[in-house]
Amino acid sequence: MLIVGHFLALVSGMYEGKVWIDIPLHFFGGMLLGFGWLLFIQRPHMQAVFGAPSKLFLGLSVLAFALFGSFVWELFELAFSVWAADVAHAVKWYSPSASDALTDMLAGFAGGVFAAWYNL
Repeated sequence: MLIVGHFLALVSGMYEGKVWIDIPLHFFGGMLLGFGWLLFIQRPHMQAVFGAPSKLFLGLSVLAFALFGSFVWELFELAFSVWAADVAHAVKWYSPSASDALTDMLAGFAGGVFAAWYNL
């Protein structure tokens, strides 16, 4: 769904001029990571082995997973822009500056905060 949203924004020209669509996509990516982690950690076989996790553990692990996933994505964008620069620029999968990468990671973390808050 996020990739479809990205390519729809790409085709419709939302990455031209002041780019705002990037932040909601990273937010939803962090939210997706957070909810995915919750689904994984709360599976019955995980609870049978480790017991039921506390709300504090769930919340902190969701935040950590969303931030880690955002960091890995930014590393992917960096590697993609170094090793396949033409393709990366064509599909807009690169961070033009360190502040853009940090903003993207913060948006992903904010999506994780939403997932953690929703689970409370």
